[in-house]
Amino acid sequence: MSGFGAGELIWLVVAVLLALGVVITWIMKAESSRNVFRAEVNRLKSQLDELEREKMAMVEEVEAFKDFMDSSSVTPGQSGASSGNAIVAKMAEKVGELGKENERLKKDLNEARSSLEEVYKAMCSK
Repeated sequence: MSGFGAGELIWLVVAVLLALGVVITWIMKAESSRNVFRAEVNRLKSQLDELEREKMAMVEEVEAFKDFMDSSSVTPGQSGASSGNAIVAKMAEKVGELGKENERLKKDLNEARSSLEEVYKAMCSK
């Protein structure tokens, strides 16, 4: 007798199919997490770009307002100047908040990018 019967062949086929199923499931899970990370990176990039544009628009608006206040004929004692200063202060505060939000988004983007790189390296190494 050769030692290989129908029972051993069936168990071999079952073990191979089970291992193949585990590998396919692992690949599909890794690919889906990679796609999730890629979508997160793209979302953070678009949000960062949007905030950069908003920040630049606010800076331009503040500069235009300062130029307008410099060229206007309002004297410092009038109420228009005090409201103008309040608006400038409010805009400067908003620019500061946008800068903080920008830094936070850059940090999130870097974290997402590093996570995606780790997933990619793990996928390539196995």
